[in-house]
Amino acid sequence: MQIQVLNEINALPDRIHLALDTCVFFDAYKNPKKFQGFFELVKSKRITLTTTALVYFEFSRGFDTIRDFKKAEEGFSSIVDYVYPLRDLDEWAEKVKRVYRKDGKNVDITDMFMCALLLKYKNDMLVMSKNHKHFLTELYDIQAFIPLLGKNEVQTYCFYRYSEAKYVKRLKQLEKTI
Repeated sequence: MQIQVLNEINALPDRIHLALDTCVFFDAYKNPKKFQGFFELVKSKRITLTTTALVYFEFSRGFDTIRDFKKAEEGFSSIVDYVYPLRDLDEWAEKVKRVYRKDGKNVDITDMFMCALLLKYKNDMLVMSKNHKHFLTELYDIQAFIPLLGKNEVQTYCFYRYSEAKYVKRLKQLEKTI
């Protein structure tokens, strides 16, 4: 797997928060050297790397051996600056659920809480994910993307940001369906 850091990443504003979805941790665990340069670039821009307690749980479960678990836990801790507890996001996750309505039926709870981070912290937060089905582009703007070139595939990480205009538009559309 090759990670290509594009100029868009360099153009991200300094001193924001970047919340990492579970897929980032799995990819970084499998390819630590490939992700090291990316994490160094992000931290050089004074971007705080964050996530939620659910992401930590989702990532850390299911390792075969204690050694693998400890390796994963050490990798996680070396990347993340702060883990948001769920109690800080409950109210915001409820708002996300309301605005997603039927579109949220297939969105896993972890990503609902990642969306809650975007809603709560608005312009100070981005979410990095390659799970594009759960981050509706009619609610969030894509600020940047990174292609991941695998042996037989191309995957893309997107950097999602809350959009007040899109959120308000969505709420108005939902009011018409009541």
